[in-house]
Parts: sequence; structure tokens; C-alpha cells
Amino acid sequence: LYDQLRISSKNLYHSNSNQEKKAEGIKFNFEKHKLVTEGAAATSIMAVKDQLSSHFGKNTICLLCGGNIDSELFGKIIS
Repeated sequence: LYDQLRISSKNLYHSNSNQEKKAEGIKFNFEKHKLVTEGAAATSIMAVKDQLSSHFGKNTICLLCGGNIDSELFGKIIS
């Protein structure tokens, strides 16, 4: 599962054209879970939300770590 997510998320969420997906994940983490997270943690959430693996539907976890995000950027994302 790790390898599949790593490859999927690298292709879909690490390009400049998909920064909005990271922003969507950051906003989701804050609105639904009251967590301040950076783009890396948002990537795992969006991989699950967008069902990028055939392993979903089984026991799946997302490790959410890191709050290293600029406060101005965070404010823009959640507004």
C-alpha cells in the first residue's frame, strides 16, 4: 500500500499544477478535524478521499504530522 500511495501521490500531488489538492486537504483537516497540517499531511488525506488505492475499504490509516505551514498561507487556504 505504501508504495502504491507513494507513486500515486508523487504523480498527482507533487506537481505545481496540483497545489489546489494540497490546499483542499489542509482545509479539510482543519474544518473536519481541527488540525493544522502542512501539505505533506494533506497529501495522505487527499489520497484517501480520492480513493487512489485498491486497498481502500480495508483498515487504512493516514499519519498526520507536521504543522510547519506559514500562518499567512494557512489563513488564505482556510478562508
